Amino acid sequence: MAHQHGSHHVTGRPGDTATIDAVLRDAVAAGDVPNVVAMAADRDGPIYQGAAGPRTAGQEDPVTPDTRFRIMSMTKMVATVAALQQVEAGRLDLDAPIERYCPSFADVQVLEGFDGDTPKLRPPATKATVRQLITHTTGLATGSGARTSSGGRPPPGHRTCWPGSRRA
Repeated sequence: MAHQHGSHHVTGRPGDTATIDAVLRDAVAAGDVPNVVAMAADRDGPIYQGAAGPRTAGQEDPVTPDTRFRIMSMTKMVATVAALQQVEAGRLDLDAPIERYCPSFADVQVLEGFDGDTPKLRPPATKATVRQLITHTTGLATGSGARTSSGGRPPPGHRTCWPGSRRA
């Protein structure tokens, strides 16, 4: 295929990269993905890098293992994988309160509503855990789509802030 970049062993260890390369090429050829980059690593570092397809759909410039991608909301997945690696290593307890690792989280308050333009805050009923944080079940609101516990929207110009941060 014209857009196949190919693969190589990063560490020079033997192995069959042709099968992985074929999977990448076939996914592009079938239209499952416009392009694909795959990498694999073990505890000693990268052992495979491969790519297939054009950098931009409909163009000839091939994607390569060093092509930069915008991963948008995938940062949540990357951060969760990193957290789970810390759990495996015994350095992170999923059921611990977040404040054990981020002390400023102890100051988090729950927004119950507003008295005019003044937020009405109260302490949370329970301490949010690391598990709740990585499964997005802490109840934290983000951005302008935040809602109060009664279902109303905060007033225009209100910004949701992380604990310990400053409001502009």
